[in-house]
Amino acid sequence: MPRRLLRAAVLASVAVSLTIGTASAHPDNDQTRRFVMTCEDGNVWDVRFVGGAASFHLEGAGLYVWKQIAYVTPTGESGVLEQGIKGFAAAPLVVCTYTGAVTGNAYTVTGFYPPAR
Repeated sequence: MPRRLLRAAVLASVAVSLTIGTASAHPDNDQTRRFVMTCEDGNVWDVRFVGGAASFHLEGAGLYVWKQIAYVTPTGESGVLEQGIKGFAAAPLVVCTYTGAVTGNAYTVTGFYPPAR
């Protein structure tokens, strides 16, 4: 499969799985997608999709905003999705891993915990 087509398919899959989880403003409804995310800072989070394609709701701890996602599909295809990581300095970056709730892809995600408002 051409790399550009695969990248588009994976991006569409991520977008669909994220929008499914945001059908309601509440992060815990019958459309919510859940997974466990393990981070290099020692945290293991119960995660729910919330808000949009760029953030995850962390059970009991607010949000995690991703800036880059590297993925490997079950068939071994891989790629990287960027969302403004170059020059980013607003908060310390934290690398985490998880398995996609819909796709089964292995993800390595780089992002940050935004300050509480």
